[in-house]
Amino acid sequence: GYDAYSTSLRDANGNPVDTGTVSFLEDGITRRLTLTPSNFVGTPTAAMLNIYQAQVMATLSPAWNIRVAAGANRSPSDWYVTPGAAATLTGGPGSFVNQVQQSLYGNIQLSRQAGSQSLIFGTETRADRARIAAQTIPNYAVRANGAPYDSQAMGKSINQAGYVQYQKSLFEKLNIVAGGRWDYWQTYDGGNQTGITLPVARYPDRSANAFTGKPAASYTLPGQFRLRGSVGNAFRNP
Repeated sequence: GYDAYSTSLRDANGNPVDTGTVSFLEDGITRRLTLTPSNFVGTPTAAMLNIYQAQVMATLSPAWNIRVAAGANRSPSDWYVTPGAAATLTGGPGSFVNQVQQSLYGNIQLSRQAGSQSLIFGTETRADRARIAAQTIPNYAVRANGAPYDSQAMGKSINQAGYVQYQKSLFEKLNIVAGGRWDYWQTYDGGNQTGITLPVARYPDRSANAFTGKPAASYTLPGQFRLRGSVGNAFRNP
């Protein structure tokens, strides 16, 4: 069960009150309030998150290096319960909402350093999925034997990208950097249900792609001053 709650309301004999209709004076005005134990139970909630990460770095030659990274973030349960009006501290009906989500990612990057210039390029992929659903349950303290879902939403997305960056120093004072990135984004298997007797409405798949880039330069001036400038664009998933 859950920790006992406390109430500051007292009857004429000084006994705690957590149910029924009570009246009290406030600034000379009689006010009435209807209570049930469910008003004191609160909203039980909990979440679980599992994080897995791995990375391998290696030197292929005096000039070349490689880095490979991958990981997963999994949340098998992120839930909260709303006790019903007839619920008490020991149990009773209520509603249960749970969200499950997962993110997978991978990245491969190669870099080359030779004198005053460097080159970096690579590719990365990210895949996400999530689902949230709500249902009534006979006992909020147990969270089992739930009714069919009365609302839910779900969907998946994937993002794939490739990128490159080149940097070079000229005349010991001028440094130039130029980079570009291509992104492809897609959502699929999306759906939404708004009633227990209604079917899941499916969303059409969507996708977008874009190329972004940024050139930049910096120049060292006399007196420890440095002049910098850049221009670029960006892409954000719809």
